[in-house]
Formats: sequence, C-alpha cells, structure tokens
Amino acid sequence: MNAATDTRDWPDISRRVSRRAFLGGTLGIASLGLSGCRGSAIDEAPPAPIAAFPGLGDPPLLVDTAWLRARRDDPGQGTILVLDLSDLPTYRAGHVPGSIHAWWQDWIDPYSDIYGVLLGTRNVPTARTDLLAKLGIDNTVTVVAYDADQNRYAARLVWILRYLGLSNASVLDGGFGAWLGSDGERSTASTDPPAAQSAILSPGSRWTIPFEEMRDRYADPAVTIIDVRTGDEADDDLNGLLRRGQIPGSIRIPWTDTLRDNAGRLLAPGALATMFSVADVTPDREVIVVARFGVETGHTWMVLSLLGYPNVRVFDRGWAHWGRNDVDVPVAPLSPRS
Repeated sequence: MNAATDTRDWPDISRRVSRRAFLGGTLGIASLGLSGCRGSAIDEAPPAPIAAFPGLGDPPLLVDTAWLRARRDDPGQGTILVLDLSDLPTYRAGHVPGSIHAWWQDWIDPYSDIYGVLLGTRNVPTARTDLLAKLGIDNTVTVVAYDADQNRYAARLVWILRYLGLSNASVLDGGFGAWLGSDGERSTASTDPPAAQSAILSPGSRWTIPFEEMRDRYADPAVTIIDVRTGDEADDDLNGLLRRGQIPGSIRIPWTDTLRDNAGRLLAPGALATMFSVADVTPDREVIVVARFGVETGHTWMVLSLLGYPNVRVFDRGWAHWGRNDVDVPVAPLSPRS
C-alpha cells in the first residue's frame, strides 16, 4: 500500500470486500470500491442507564454516558481514554469531546491469508504493542470505545484489549448517538493520544479457537456454535470465492438482533437471555462465535459475556475461511435465522 494513503479517510468498507483484498489481507484494501457504503448519519438515542447484566463485571464491560461523565470528571479515577472507531470523515463531523480516533482496520493482520484476522506478531513481533502505544493505551489507562456502526467495531476492540490482558476496557452503550441523546456536546476538534508506556500483554488461551480445532470439534455435543452473520453478510460470496451455507449444527442469531435501536443500544438482559435460551444457546456449554470475518464476532461475544456465559470463544477466521471453495470441510444449507 502506498505510504501516503491514509485509509482512515475511507468510509466503512467491511461489507464490501473484493476477491483481491480477501486473498491478500489488508494489503489489498486499496483495490476496494466505495460505492454503496453506509453514510455517517448518527441516530440519537435518549439516555438510559445500563441494566444489571449478570456479567457486567468490574471494570464494567458496558457503560452508559452517565458513567463516562462521572469517571472523566473525577481526577481520582485515573486516565479515561475514549476511542472513536468510526471512519475518519464521521469522526471529523462530530464526536465525544476529547475522544481519539482509532481506525478499526489497523487491528487487521496484513500478513494473514484471511481478511479480518486479528493483527498478529509473527512478522512484526512488536506490532500489537506498537499500535497500542500509538493509541495511547498502556496498562494504566481505562478505555471506553464506541463507533457509528452500532458498536460492532467498538466491541471488537474491547474484545481485543481484554484478550490481550488489558481488562480496563468498556463499550459505550449507544455510542455517540446516546451521548448526543443525553445532551452531550458535539466536538469536531481532533485529540492526540497521550504518551503511553509499552503495554505488558498477556493473551488469554481460551479466547479464540484455531481452524484445526474448529474442524475437529464442530460436531462436539459440548459445543454450541453461533453464526452471527446478518442476511446480507450470509449472502455475500465474495465474488464467488465462498460457498453459501453455514457450519453444520450452527445456530443463526444475527448480531444485529441483539440491538434495540440504530444507535446500537442493547436489548434488556431478560430479552437477550430469552433470545439465546430459546435458541438452545445455554451457559453450560462452550459457545463459539462465528461471523463472516472475525471483525463482527466481538459484538456477540460482548452480549454473551454480559449475560454471564463463562466460556465464549471466537473463531477469528470465520466463514471467510470455512466457506472457501478450496477448503475441505462440510457445509450445511443456510438455515433461517433463529
């Protein structure tokens, strides 16, 4: 990619990935067309406190605007780093005052054969710590993330940070829309990240599942696989590169079904718990989240974690690997969404 190209200026392109970009990881992103991308309109949401999710945790996985204001106004709480994961034009049009722009695609591994896979360290051992330092993130700060796309990228980033052992990371329920809906100010001034020390990382061993284990265990009765692709995502064959279908035995619950509005606020805990239990997704089994790419898995991981599910893993290579025409694994017909 040309060093002068700043992909942060581009709109959200995750719904439209070319064959070249898919095969070449993020190195092929420059070849993508941008027609048909979503705009930058922000849906305001009235203020609403976070419900008492059983897995909310401390630090909380999900916070509301009142929590954010209180923490930022209290100097004794330490550094609160607010990250906006929207595309750069949307960030420039307005964001939470003091928030820092963090381009979600920076966390995609450019050396992977599958688009969307989490940034690795095989080719660049310091890739993750370098990016964290660039964003001002170390072991001392508390991160609150949001975006303009119903928090799909914010949840992914919080999953990444917690997977890396940086547990002080939360998603802002409703994002910028909820901030505006609670009479929050709109800022167009850019904020530079603070200076950060080199983060000490301790990646967890039970956060992801490699392809080989997924292939060997997809029919394990102790495992529940959730396919969180939306209808449009499931229909996307990446210009004929992917088969249409799903992993045999997987349960389709699109990640957007967990939302109460376009701002990205979640449904109430009771409604979410019922949604998953009716679909036979229960906490006593290991749950594996599969999306089109790894990018969309973070949102459902967040929801299940909030509901107190103790063992949730992400298949980071997603349908983009399992569904490839040249991969010898079984594919079931695409079932109706649960």
